[in-house]
Amino acid sequence: MMPVDGESASTHWCSPGSLLRLALEVYGKAPEAILIGIGGESFDLGAPLSQAAQEGMEKALAQIRAMG
Repeated sequence: MMPVDGESASTHWCSPGSLLRLALEVYGKAPEAILIGIGGESFDLGAPLSQAAQEGMEKALAQIRAMG
């Protein structure tokens, strides 16, 4: 895990930190957040999940379930 910053935002993409900062500005509070990333190997249109992505997804799900 690593802290998220709030430096980058655009009309098509913004960082998790930017979303948290926006929540803080709009609602006066922001939730605690954890970012879990899964690496990818192929981004071809219609390509199935690679074995590495499948394994990463399973590991991420295990981490999420362990938090709850």
